[in-house]
Amino acid sequence: MRSHPITLTLFVAALCASFLHAAVPQPPRIEFSDSLSSRLEEGVDLRRLYQYLSLEPRKSGAIRLQTVAQWKTEMVQSSLRRTRHDVRWQNVLARRVSRKVNLWTSATGEHYADLPDHSTTSAGRYQSSLIRMGAGPEFRWNNYLKSSHALGVVNDRRDELNQWGAATWNTALLDYAPQSETLHHAALAGNWESPDDRVNADADFDYGWDQGLESSTNQAKFGVNYYRREIPIGLSSKSQLREEYRLRVSDAVHYGLATNTHLNAEGSLNRNDTRIEEPGGEASSLEEDLAGLSLSLDSKWKRHSGEIAAAARSVSQTIRGEILQGRKTELRARSESVLGERTTLSVNAAFAKYTLDTRSEENDDDRDEISWRGDAGFSHQFSPALSGQFTVLTDLHHLVYLDSSKSANNRWTRLFQITSRFVHRASNCFAHYPRMMLSANYQAYDFDTNPRLVRSTSFRRLGIADSASVTIRDYWSVSGGAEGARENLGRLYWDEFEEERSDEINVFTASLLVGRRLRDAGLVSAGVTGYLREGNRFDQSSSGATRFHSLRSFGPLARIQAAAKKWFATGHAHYIKQWEMGRSERWILSGSLTVGRTW
Repeated sequence: MRSHPITLTLFVAALCASFLHAAVPQPPRIEFSDSLSSRLEEGVDLRRLYQYLSLEPRKSGAIRLQTVAQWKTEMVQSSLRRTRHDVRWQNVLARRVSRKVNLWTSATGEHYADLPDHSTTSAGRYQSSLIRMGAGPEFRWNNYLKSSHALGVVNDRRDELNQWGAATWNTALLDYAPQSETLHHAALAGNWESPDDRVNADADFDYGWDQGLESSTNQAKFGVNYYRREIPIGLSSKSQLREEYRLRVSDAVHYGLATNTHLNAEGSLNRNDTRIEEPGGEASSLEEDLAGLSLSLDSKWKRHSGEIAAAARSVSQTIRGEILQGRKTELRARSESVLGERTTLSVNAAFAKYTLDTRSEENDDDRDEISWRGDAGFSHQFSPALSGQFTVLTDLHHLVYLDSSKSANNRWTRLFQITSRFVHRASNCFAHYPRMMLSANYQAYDFDTNPRLVRSTSFRRLGIADSASVTIRDYWSVSGGAEGARENLGRLYWDEFEEERSDEINVFTASLLVGRRLRDAGLVSAGVTGYLREGNRFDQSSSGATRFHSLRSFGPLARIQAAAKKWFATGHAHYIKQWEMGRSERWILSGSLTVGRTW
């Protein structure tokens, strides 16, 4: 089957794009191909629709038109019954005037609506939009420096409040390499907007210095940012003022000590200062300082590799005059060895300590957190058709409050886990994947102040799964899988190393699919799936069990993965009938479908 990595990358980027910061008008800079995709997700109480469009037609290389649009709709199907729309779009038209000058015009917009369904009143409704339109030149001053400038208007609408104003957006980019092993890069941006009588502004400066000498590199970065927003409150002319100042400094060194041996060091310092002023004159502030230093040494010798590392981080916050300071220290080590031709052994260990100091006698949240984590993995190729992987994990966490008033909350958390997985390929037509996982989680409090209440708990889970697939005559395939799990929850008496069983939950799932390969275009499959979950609660006084939860479901499922020329589609759907506690029954549709095209 032919793949469409560009289209899939575009769609993933659309889903993960930030919906918090709107794009300002700027020249076209997106270099991927044109595409269109739409995705629908159906769940029990929520339906989501994602749409993405990207177009960039050109004419004789002198005129470029770029369109990017993202649409997200959420429909809550529970008793709330609300619909939310979030839309982002950008259009840019550019024309080349000369080798060093381009003229461009751009429009961007963001729209948000949160609407209750079946409501005749405006209560609970919220709608907003922000549209920017501008035009200006783009200059390439020389081989190292280019800049873009624009003047325009901005429209900010929030429910019935509609404001217009002037705006300007400016950026400058510098990439300078006086020597082959040294590169200087800098970016400067300044934006100013004035919807109505409000003033919004951004100013950013970033500088970086990269140097490479044989097997060593050094990367230094420096950045300063200023952010100002006047946010209107209701239909009144009053606004909330928010200002932020940020300073960022970092340096990373990668030094080659010997062949396949490197020393890495990185240090960073960040300063954030935020001030919020309410219309009534009240003000609040947050000052935050973050500093970090990490060192690591990695080496590789023949079929063995390893690394040791240490890191220290500090965070200091001043919130309305109260100082909170946190410090974290980390130590870790890892090693991996290839033994013979078929065996691989890996071991990892880590230690971390976190300390919170509130600096206030009235705040009793001062605490220390200590954790140890270790895991080991073993993989072996038993035969050309059979391989196996085994892992063991131990995670210990200790929380200690320094103030005696909260010492009753001091507790240990212990996690132990063993997993195994086998891959059995008896032939090109048959594959078999058995799996197993056993985990135990214990949470033990240092003090139980109430003898009638035991807060310490234990949780264990055993899961066994198996799946297999068979290919018939190249185009037909049959696959199936089943998984069973037992979960036990109890009250823990750690000092006596005894427990009192509380809940027991049994879970079983199974599915069977028949698939048909569509030559080189994809795969279509359909089948059935079933799910069973039963929970029992034990009463120690009667030594009996009471059923407190029972859930069963069964129904058809379908999957599709197809591509034809420039079209593609992927999706899956479940349509199951569900019984809960043997009383209620309902049909539930869930799944997702993605359809797209590239040019």
